[in-house]
Amino acid sequence: MNRMQVRPAAPSVTAPPLPAAAALEAGLAQHRASRLDAAAAQYRQALAADPGHAEALHLLGLTEYQLGRPAEAAGLIGRSLARAPDNPGAHNNLALALMQLGRNAEAVASCDRAVALRPEHVGALSNRGIALRALGRPAEAAASQRRALVLRPDLPEAHMNLGLALADLGQAAEALACHERALALRPEFAEALCNQGVALLALERFAEALASLDQAAALRPDLADIHCNRGNALRKLERLEEALASYDRALALRPDYAEALANRALVLQQAGQPEAALSSFDRALALDATLAEAHLNRALLLRELDRAEEALPAAERALALDPRGAAAHACRGAVLGDLGRVAEARESYGRAVELAPETSAFAMSAAVLDLRMGRLAEGWYCYEWRWDDAEFRRVVRSFAQPRWHGEPLQGRTLLVHADQGFGDTIQFCRYLPLLAVRGRVLLEVQPPLLPLLRDLPGPTQVFATGEALPPFDLHVPLLNLPGVLQTTIDTIPPVPDVFRPDPARARAWAARLPRDGRLRVGLAWSGNPGHSDDGTRSMPLAQLRPLAGTGAAFHVVHTQLRDGDREELARFPDLVNLAAELADFADTAAALAQLDLVIAVDTSVAHLAAAMGVPTWIMVAAMPDWRWLLDRDDSPWYPSVRLFRRRRRGDWAEVVQRVRGALDDLLARRASR
Repeated sequence: MNRMQVRPAAPSVTAPPLPAAAALEAGLAQHRASRLDAAAAQYRQALAADPGHAEALHLLGLTEYQLGRPAEAAGLIGRSLARAPDNPGAHNNLALALMQLGRNAEAVASCDRAVALRPEHVGALSNRGIALRALGRPAEAAASQRRALVLRPDLPEAHMNLGLALADLGQAAEALACHERALALRPEFAEALCNQGVALLALERFAEALASLDQAAALRPDLADIHCNRGNALRKLERLEEALASYDRALALRPDYAEALANRALVLQQAGQPEAALSSFDRALALDATLAEAHLNRALLLRELDRAEEALPAAERALALDPRGAAAHACRGAVLGDLGRVAEARESYGRAVELAPETSAFAMSAAVLDLRMGRLAEGWYCYEWRWDDAEFRRVVRSFAQPRWHGEPLQGRTLLVHADQGFGDTIQFCRYLPLLAVRGRVLLEVQPPLLPLLRDLPGPTQVFATGEALPPFDLHVPLLNLPGVLQTTIDTIPPVPDVFRPDPARARAWAARLPRDGRLRVGLAWSGNPGHSDDGTRSMPLAQLRPLAGTGAAFHVVHTQLRDGDREELARFPDLVNLAAELADFADTAAALAQLDLVIAVDTSVAHLAAAMGVPTWIMVAAMPDWRWLLDRDDSPWYPSVRLFRRRRRGDWAEVVQRVRGALDDLLARRASR
């Protein structure tokens, strides 16, 4: 977001001394009338009469600055100060020229000399704050603006520039108050309206931000920064076509506006045009290679496009520009994880957590890597951060009773409640028998799982989410239990012997699937489309076509069919669609009990089959969910599981070919018996 700053006061102009009086007086008259070229001509005439005249040099330098020639201005005012070093106005005006030349440290020194000569010089104090902010010293900048405002509390520019410094310090609400004070003093202050909009964006008050920026654009349609920030507000409001138009307007006014191009790229990405977005990022960085955030966002986009090798140098460039950028460290960690460099990835995430300990997403990513690496003690500790993550906050349960952290339960009742997906509940209900020896335990699970878990050893009672609960003293989310009970790879408890199908349903499914001598295989190639990682874990049925023709009898054992899957069913020989007949998990368990093998992606069906002890082959991503760990084809959580890991992001075909090879081997061994 591009904040606009305005230098606060009219440049210092003093009355001319008597030498060359006529020319100087005529120049001042033209100057006051804003006829700058005519004023410059008069000042040059005065200098022709007296080449070393300090005030003529100063005023000509000021005119050059106002005509957009800061280098000439700095030279002339510098010559003036060599002759008359005690002129505070000249020191202040020299600072203006130096700031425009990017020589901000020298500008601060000039302002300091002006203030030393005249402590009440409001313009020098405020300009000093602007230069300090440009040097990345926002706290000092804010202090300088406050000193100016003590002297001139009615100066809108100083209020606005104080707001800019506070925004740099991350104090968006205080910044907004400053911009509002500036606007109270000058309601049609376009730059303050723009910066008010930027502060509202930082506070996520997007509609109000847009209203401020619309007012600013109406007052100053020629200011590119306003249109760029207006595009930012429209992007946040997901009004993507309007956002693109606003960025295009900014670029029409300033074709080399790199930040507008970088922000435009984000809209194109959000609109599903990744290649166009990448081109816009590249154009932005060709104009200004110092935009750390553009490098970061480009790296994130390349990662989305499965181009991790290209994403890594982009992330590292962002870090080189902003070594304390927590998001850049986290991005580098994600890319390194994609490349299989897990130890380095964990180090990057750890650095992100150090820099931004309040950002739950970074701590969660670090936890997932620890768990994936088998460092369970460290992972469970950081996994607690999930409750600060927006996705998990949607499902967090609020109880008046305190959360259990492992203290003794004698005489008290503990409620354990499922807090994630069906597969998680199936996997972690193994902890309930361990709790039963400690005290009275209640379990609350998703309604579809209630028939399966009703007889789970340990809990006194099992309830479906939404049912009335009896009194209890403490509560704990189900996925907190491994951490509370200090689980390591070597102490994972076994799956309880509870996932047995109802006898009546088992008989019905045995009749539905009579044995004919063929290997009976269940297929589950996709899960809940609403899952946050569904694009990584699910595949279309067409990807499994290489399994056809093996002589096995295949059965669909999940309930949700995607677009295109139904048409593919007709082209897959020996595949029986059971989806419509699987009314609940009890039906699914009864059907799975009739099978010899389940081939699945990482879904609840795979967890259920594995918990039942059915041989289960699970196809997982190159960097899978943490529970499948790394560099192994078995699972300490389920003895009957065999893992088939993708070797490259997005390459399901190679995994399916390996599954086909394993299936051929199994069928050959079966035939040789």
